[in-house]
Amino acid sequence: MQIADLIAGQELLSLPESAPVSEALELFRTQRISAAPLLDGQGRLAGLLTAGRLLQALHRELSPELLSLLDPARSGSSQLDAVVRVADLALREPLTARAFETCRSAATRLLERREHHLVVVDERRCPLAILSSQDFVRLAAAGPNPPAPFANARAAEWFQHVRLQHGELDATIDRLRALCASTSSCLPEARWRALLARELRIFREQLDTHLAYEEEGGYLSELETGDEDHIGAVRRLAAEHEALRSSLARLAGPDEKRRTIDEQRAGIARLLDALERHEREEEVVLAGRV
Repeated sequence: MQIADLIAGQELLSLPESAPVSEALELFRTQRISAAPLLDGQGRLAGLLTAGRLLQALHRELSPELLSLLDPARSGSSQLDAVVRVADLALREPLTARAFETCRSAATRLLERREHHLVVVDERRCPLAILSSQDFVRLAAAGPNPPAPFANARAAEWFQHVRLQHGELDATIDRLRALCASTSSCLPEARWRALLARELRIFREQLDTHLAYEEEGGYLSELETGDEDHIGAVRRLAAEHEALRSSLARLAGPDEKRRTIDEQRAGIARLLDALERHEREEEVVLAGRV
């Protein structure tokens, strides 16, 4: 899984490096965030301000009289702004990553550096999102099939997980299509079959997880209301799940080695085309439900 999958839909809250401390305190208090990147005049990353670093730095550097001004309900914030700059409190060289990196590598670096935040940046070093250790905890806790949302507060997180699953499937489908398009001059038959077996194992695990999510998560049963045409469409989607599983089982089964490469290519192409048709039909059903 790539970092881009994990940050999909995330809203980035940032501060200009010239922001006063009162603005930072207000942002952290009202938005309940634990970190915010500081931006320079060109929108590039200038530092990372964390709630912990803000409090630690202020408690270490300020007198008790000035500490009393940290209460946002008091009127002395302008005095605090005159003494402390947000840029002075920020971590100047925060841990960064690119969106195409894997979540595993990002989590490993957080552990190695013993830090809790990582800023995702683009090629110009402009922040795209922030990942915290809690993001990885939530991902691990959710598992492959977190339950469907029963309240609006959980809906965004649930649908983000669906997008992650689609992203994983799409990447594997791209590799399978590329493998089917390769010629014998690119790969010897033994190597081609070994790569195909590996990709089919990955695809089978991802597809099983995704289909089970749609079934066990309950959204198919939740959709099965309304007029007879709509109910029939939902039931056809569920039946297609079994057809997709059966097709994949035949391709990855014990007879795989007895088929020619051309037969395997044709079978994979049919399976992937059927999956794409299924996803398009699913989108139509979902659109009719909104």
